[in-house]
Order: sequence, then structure tokens, then C-alpha cells
Amino acid sequence: MKTLYYCGLIIGLLALRAKPEMAPKAPFTGMTNISWVGFGNQSVSSVIPLGVTNMSTPTPFVYPKKIQNQIAFYQEILLVNSTFKPASPAKQSPVFGNWFVRRQVLIVKDGKTQVVQLTKLSINKNAEATSAVDQPIPFSATHIEYQLGRTEKILAKPQPGKLPTTKTVEVYPNDAVRIAAPVAEIMANTCEVKKGVVRPLPCEFQLVKFQIIGKSGKTVYETSSVENGAKIQIPNGESKKTDGQFFYYDAKLIVKRIHKPNFTPQKGYMVNWGQTGSDFNAEIDTHSSLVSGLQLDATIGKEFTIPVEIKNSTPNSGFIIKTGELLLENDVTRSKFPTTQMPGATRADAYIRLSW
Repeated sequence: MKTLYYCGLIIGLLALRAKPEMAPKAPFTGMTNISWVGFGNQSVSSVIPLGVTNMSTPTPFVYPKKIQNQIAFYQEILLVNSTFKPASPAKQSPVFGNWFVRRQVLIVKDGKTQVVQLTKLSINKNAEATSAVDQPIPFSATHIEYQLGRTEKILAKPQPGKLPTTKTVEVYPNDAVRIAAPVAEIMANTCEVKKGVVRPLPCEFQLVKFQIIGKSGKTVYETSSVENGAKIQIPNGESKKTDGQFFYYDAKLIVKRIHKPNFTPQKGYMVNWGQTGSDFNAEIDTHSSLVSGLQLDATIGKEFTIPVEIKNSTPNSGFIIKTGELLLENDVTRSKFPTTQMPGATRADAYIRLSW
């Protein structure tokens, strides 16, 4: 009897022993790399290390493809680990079957997380999760979160007297990776060419002033306003010439360099013009450049005076044509914008709209 008592005591003591601590399972996202493709197809990438679920974007970050309504747009490409075999019931790797990457735009503030936009990126045969549509990064966002998921069919809750049915659910077997949105850097590199027109990369120049020179060589008009400047009211006799349809004037566009060239010019800078000031680049591109092949060095703070010739239709010409806007453009930068870019002022490294 005593033997049985001691055996029970020993078993009890053994049961009370502290169980060995198990190491926590390392996070696993199933994703290995992320790339952002921005303006001019420039790109930047980050490795998603094994076990990492919180990251920052690389610095410097690429300029967005476009800025619209306080939202930056990029093409995004995530590489998923195409070799691992997910747990039951899915037996195939993520490049097969109904797999996707869920992309969520988040605002994390005061301990609360708000989802403001959700997209599902499909995974192609190259193990790339991407979309043909550029993905948004709102200026209000704090993070972008990505998580590998799949769809499964399960039996729905049976209804009395009815045959069993199935429903599709989403399953997220792996950890998400959360990346801090680089909003501050994006905003620091944008340029408001004029009110409501935001360029997705820095402007190289800032307007100092615009002058119209009269026949005597004196300045007969001057403004420092990018738009809504004083109305141009010059006597016709101050024009340097007329052909019966137009009055022609000598003018000066004076700008200061505030940023290095975003792209090295090939032939140089050019001054283009539009007649309406409504920024239709299709209309701007129908005109020959007022000036081309300008060589403007990269010294920050240096001012440049660029002579141009502007025109306004005569009262009896029957035309309503005038030089309504001037765009100083880097010949390589302008080629990076889509031909459908609207408005055309977005292409300008310096801009002015004239008020006749």
C-alpha cells in the first residue's frame, strides 16, 4: 500500500514539473520582395526578410507616376515564395489555384487602424502579385499592408429541408507585412505648377518675373504671378512688328533654378506655348517651340533670362489667337510623360499663364 502511495506521489510531482518553454513560431509572410515602379518607369525594390512584418520603404524613393486629388500612383510588384507548400487543405504553391495578395491602405492613429482602400493583386506564373492598374497611396495614409491569401469553398450552414450548399471564403494562413507609407517624401518632391496642377516630381525652376519689352527697349509690362497676373494692356504702337493679323512683342522669361535636373537634357531646354491657357497639351504640341536647345546649367539659385517672342491677334484679324501660356521644359523630362498627359502644364519645369 505504501509503495502505491509513493508511486502516486512521484507521478504527481512529475506532473507538476514546469513544461519546457517552446520558442514562438517565427512570422512568415510568404512574400520575398516588393518593387515600386514610378515616373519614367524608374523603380526601387526592397527585400522582405524572413520573419519581418514591419518595414519602411527605401530612401530615396522613386517619384510617382502621377499625382491626382492628393493621391500618388505607382505600379507595385510583390514576389511570393513560389516553392513553399501551404497547409491543408490547399496543397499547391501560391502560383497555382485561387491565391492572391490583399493590399490594404491604412491610417493608424491613436492605437486605432482604419482601412481606407482595399485591392487584391493577382499572382501570375512568375510568382508576381501585381495589377494592370496603378496602385494608390493617398497622402492621408500611414501604412500599406500586404497579406497572402486564398479562397476556399466550404459547406454553408445547413438549412432545414434543403440540400447542403457551399460558399466561398477567404483564408489568410500567413502573416501580413506592413510598410510605412513614404508620404512625407512623396509630398516633399511634388511641385504645384499652378493652382490645382500638381507635378509628380520637382520643378527645376521658379518663375522670377515675366517682362514685355516695348519698341523703345523699355519694359512696358511686368508680372511675377504664375497666373492671374495684371492684365496686359499695351498700346499697339509698342509692338515690334505686325503682319496685319498679329502684333508681335519681345519678352523675357526670367527664372531661377531651384532643383537639379530630374533627367539630363539631351538637346537642351525649350519654351513652348499654348494659346488658350487651358493646358491642352495636344494644342500646345501643334505649335513650334518659341525657343529650343537652351543650355541652362545646374547651379542651384542661378537666374536665367530667356528672350521669347509673343503675339496677340489684331482687332480686325478675325482671329482670337494669342500667346496664352509659356512652358519651360526639359526635353527629356517631357518625353517621360504620357502623350495623353493632361493638363499639359504638368510637364513644365516653369510656367506662366498670361492675362490679355
